[in-house]
Amino acid sequence: MAASDNKTEASVLTKVVPTTHGLLLLPRVSEKAQHLAAQNKYVFVVPMSANKVTIRKEIEKQYGVKVAFINMVRMEGKSRRYGRGVGKLSDYKKAIITVTKDSKKISFGETTE
Repeated sequence: MAASDNKTEASVLTKVVPTTHGLLLLPRVSEKAQHLAAQNKYVFVVPMSANKVTIRKEIEKQYGVKVAFINMVRMEGKSRRYGRGVGKLSDYKKAIITVTKDSKKISFGETTE
């Protein structure tokens, strides 16, 4: 993923508040996330204000799966140089969702098989 994509993704999420139709949950598509998907674990980038209860409700509503566990990780933004100056990308939060074994697989529209 390019640095500009990461900056855009993180900066948008820090300014997002829960809307009337739910939280903005962006799936994190990476090599590590694909390996976790084989273990029924899915990674989402969520707003900093989100908590486990609201994420659980939103995942179950959007994807129709039963959530077993949720692990949250606060990620600190990386430092970037802009000419002589140094800037910082926005902080963001990741949620690692573990679905039950009898739930269906979550598909994000990309298949490599």
